[in-house]
Amino acid sequence: MTVAVFYGGKSCEHDVSIVTGVQTAKLLEEFDVVPVYIDRGGKWNYVRRYDDVAAYRKGRIKCKKVFMKPGDDALYLNGGRRFKKIDVAVLCTHGAGGEDGALQGFLQLCGVAYTGSGIAASAIGMDKILAKKMFAAAGLKVTDYFIVKRHEYENALLGVVEKAKAAGYPLMIKPACLGSSIGIGKACNAKEFITALNAAFEWDNTVIAEKALDDFTELNCAVLKDGENYFVSEAERPLSADGFLSYADKYERGGLKGAGGRIFPADIDAELRKEVRESAVKAFDAVGASGIARVDFLFDNKGKQLYVNEINTIPGSLALYLFPSGPANAAQAPDANEKNDNSGKDKGSFGGAKYGEGNVDALKMLISVAVKERDARERLRYKYESPVLRAKG
Repeated sequence: MTVAVFYGGKSCEHDVSIVTGVQTAKLLEEFDVVPVYIDRGGKWNYVRRYDDVAAYRKGRIKCKKVFMKPGDDALYLNGGRRFKKIDVAVLCTHGAGGEDGALQGFLQLCGVAYTGSGIAASAIGMDKILAKKMFAAAGLKVTDYFIVKRHEYENALLGVVEKAKAAGYPLMIKPACLGSSIGIGKACNAKEFITALNAAFEWDNTVIAEKALDDFTELNCAVLKDGENYFVSEAERPLSADGFLSYADKYERGGLKGAGGRIFPADIDAELRKEVRESAVKAFDAVGASGIARVDFLFDNKGKQLYVNEINTIPGSLALYLFPSGPANAAQAPDANEKNDNSGKDKGSFGGAKYGEGNVDALKMLISVAVKERDARERLRYKYESPVLRAKG
C-alpha cells in the first residue's frame, strides 16, 4: 500500500505540522511512504529524506515538486510525468488549508482516501464559533462568549469595548479559526482587551472573546472511531506557565509537551474522568468527526462545571501518544462501568505514552477507516441522465 503523508502548509502551524508529519511517517515505514511536504508558499514537494529536520529549519530541503489532478489518484512530477498512485493520504496538516476542509475537499475530488474528518466536520472543528454552536446543541456546556468582526474592530471599537465591559472581565481573546494557541491573549481590563484584539486580528478576520475562568484545570481527551466502535483515551492534564496553555507551553518549554509538560492520566476523580470521556464522544459526534480527534476541556474548580473548549480534528502528533497499546485489546475489554453509559456507546481505553509516541495499530486503524469511508463515498453515484442536453430548441 502506498501511503502519502501530507504535512507543512501555509498555516502558522507549519512547524508543528512538520513534527507531526515526521513522527507519523516513521510509524509507517513498513508501507511505501510518500512524504508530501507543503511549503510555506503552498507548493507540494516530494521529500526523500523527510526526517532531516535541520534541513527544514535551514531551508535546504532536497525535494521534487509534485501535484495531483481532480479525478486522478496519482501524484505527478512537475514536468507532468506520473510518479505514484496514492492509496491513502495521512493528513498531518494543522491549521488553515489543511485542517479546515480545504485539503480534504481536493483529495475527495481526486478520489483519494484520507485520514480524519471529512469536509464539513473539518470546517466546523476549525471554526471555534461554529463548533461552540454544535457543542451547545448537543447539550454540552461552553463558556459565555461574544464575536467581534473586523469591520467592528476597525469602525466601532468603542462599541466593542462596551460589549466587553458588559460581558465582564477577564476575557480570553482568540482568532476564530486558528490553533496551537497562536494569537490568544487574556484581557483583565479595556486596555488589555484592545491589545489582545490587535494581536488576534493579525491572524483572522473574526475574533471570539470568551469569559475567562478564574480557577480552572485544562483537560484533554482523544477519541478514535473505527466506524462503529469508539476508543476513548484517558484524560491528560497539560501544564501551563501563563495561566492558560500557550504556544510556548505546548511546543517550546520542555519540547513538544515533554518532561513536566503534562500529567497523564490526569489527577482527577473517577466521576470527572467519566464525564470527560463521555463528553469527548459527544463533542466528537456533535461536529460529525471521523477517525481521530482530540477534545480540549476547561474544568471550573470553583463551580465544579466542565466546559468543552474546542475540538482538534488533526491534533498534534495525531494524538497517537494517547493510544500506545493495541486497539483490538481495548475493543475486547472496555471499561465495564462505561459499557452502558449515557452516550449508549461502547468505549475502550488505550492507555498513554510520551508525547510524540504512538502505537502503529491505531494509525493503521485510521488508514483502514479512511479507505472504507472513501469507498462508501465512491459508491454514491447519480445514475439519472437528464434530458436537458438532449432537448430541442
